Amino acid sequence: MLFDGAGTEADAQIVSAGGRERLCVELAERRVVPRPAASCLTVAVAAAKGSRQIWLAEKLTELGIGAIWGVNFARSAARAGGATIERWRRRAVEAAKQSQQAWLPQIVMQQDVSTVIEQAAGFELLLVGGPGRPLLSALRDVAAPRSILMAIGPEGGLTAPETAALEAAGFQTVRVGCTTLRVETAAVAAASVIVAYADALGR
Repeated sequence: MLFDGAGTEADAQIVSAGGRERLCVELAERRVVPRPAASCLTVAVAAAKGSRQIWLAEKLTELGIGAIWGVNFARSAARAGGATIERWRRRAVEAAKQSQQAWLPQIVMQQDVSTVIEQAAGFELLLVGGPGRPLLSALRDVAAPRSILMAIGPEGGLTAPETAALEAAGFQTVRVGCTTLRVETAAVAAASVIVAYADALGR
């Protein structure tokens, strides 16, 4: 089975193979797969250190979310750049194959908090991880939100100006559990709750 990452799948039969670089297939039936409920979610996240950031991209892809934005917060322990985003994209392809998904998340670099805020206007629900109300409580305030932007800052926390800017833009501070989480754990935990909630609503 082949997929293009944009919702199209096709059955195919291998005709010939030339080493690791060449594969010839004959296409059969093609079909369009609807976006999963989880595609309503975009996660704007600080880059984690080392292999943890690759794990992050993999797990968020497995959950089927719509987009992953790499963000350089003031206290980010690692910087997200072009090379980082390309590694995330490669791992996303592998994760989509493993989890049998026809859709890949959009993976982009949003530079900093101000860029995230500029892109936030089109979302119905804006959330940021921190010491606030429970995530599920915030989700229940909005009937069937069709677009959610969840920001996850670095382990060192957001600066006061970053927090003020996000709150002024309409982001609600929500907590994921009662313990202090690493970046990648917080992102995947938050995404899991939101994905489960969207699925329960039957989107």
